[in-house]
Amino acid sequence: AATATTAATTAATTQETIRSASVGGLYDRAFLDAIAPLYDLHMGAENLGPLLYAWVRFAKPANVLEIGAGYTSMFLLRALEDNAAEIEAYRALRAEGACRCGDAPWSVDAFFTNKNGPDENVIRGTLHCVDNMAHAHTTANAVAAAAERLGLSDRLRLHEADAHDPDLPSLLAPKVEFDMLWIDLGAAHKTERFVRDWWPRVRSDGGIVVVHSSLTNAMSRGWVERARDHCHSQRVRAADGSVERRSAGPEREGGASEFDELGEFETLSLLEPHKMFQNAVTVLQKRGGRFGRYDEPVLTKFP
Repeated sequence: AATATTAATTAATTQETIRSASVGGLYDRAFLDAIAPLYDLHMGAENLGPLLYAWVRFAKPANVLEIGAGYTSMFLLRALEDNAAEIEAYRALRAEGACRCGDAPWSVDAFFTNKNGPDENVIRGTLHCVDNMAHAHTTANAVAAAAERLGLSDRLRLHEADAHDPDLPSLLAPKVEFDMLWIDLGAAHKTERFVRDWWPRVRSDGGIVVVHSSLTNAMSRGWVERARDHCHSQRVRAADGSVERRSAGPEREGGASEFDELGEFETLSLLEPHKMFQNAVTVLQKRGGRFGRYDEPVLTKFP
């Protein structure tokens, strides 16, 4: 009984030491006031901003590329800054031997112990924004000022360029591998080519591409359906109920897919059902590359 009581006390103390609730600049009134001038109804990003913030906080990307700067840029920058603070807090807890949940470790050693490893990359998190500043309702020109006001400008690389330049994928920050690509083009008919051209720059082990306004307009819906069909075609359900994977190619029923050159990926789309325009996102997650298929690690027996 005494041992159980001691363990419970240790667990409770550890919980209070690590964190007791969600924290971050998203919940700061000063942040919301500073970004308010960047909001424009035509961009449809009022719910996207918090969604992208949460995605970055959860997945911990180090390098993010945004096509079309504006309101959402500030949520991405805020998330990168808050991630750095979170990882620094974990580092401090590890140094004190306090990053535990009772007797169990609360952090993954490999994330923190490698030189120039994931923790250092997340702390240096950077947002690259590409915008030609030509959209009639653009707020991209106010991003730099808002970032400066909020102390986030060190994380921002703003590139005034034509996102449709075919040479841009090879010229922009050529040494950077992007963990996340956020595409808000305003040109749905060019999405397919754009994703294909930038795909090699996306991290192969779980990197994601997020595309705005993808579901309820005919120009991009066909692309989404073909992506879904491609993912479905990669799976064959075996007699025992398990799902096997098969390689893409002409031998598949229906022949080769335009997505075959992208390799294996997963897709998910979300719809804002109350809106007519700018009301959806589609996410592609890259699941491997030249070094083979990517699978998340199994770290524990129980959740």
